[in-house]
Amino acid sequence: MSSATAQQIRELLEHDLLHAGMLSQLLGEAQGSLRETEDRIRTLLRELLEGDEVQIGNTTLRDPEYVAFTAWSGTISERVDRAFGEVGRHEGQGEAFAYWLCLTRNVDTFEGVEP
Repeated sequence: MSSATAQQIRELLEHDLLHAGMLSQLLGEAQGSLRETEDRIRTLLRELLEGDEVQIGNTTLRDPEYVAFTAWSGTISERVDRAFGEVGRHEGQGEAFAYWLCLTRNVDTFEGVEP
């Protein structure tokens, strides 16, 4: 996977959260087979999660103006597998919002850690 793609995603995360659908679009999902796209996404997610700069997880609407991000716990492989499990559970349009990426410094809560 191109580090340039990972860097582009980190730059986008400076301004907002990034959902699964946006990640697929950035990788040009229309190119290659579904399996090739999945492999590319898995590789990119691993690359992004290797450092402590980016987290993967889910969001909840705290109020009409604020979406809170909860980072998932587990190893990198466990979190990447979980992301694909979530995509499988969110058929159709929900797939785009099955998981989210966030810069660590913007995480609201970490799964399993009491506030």
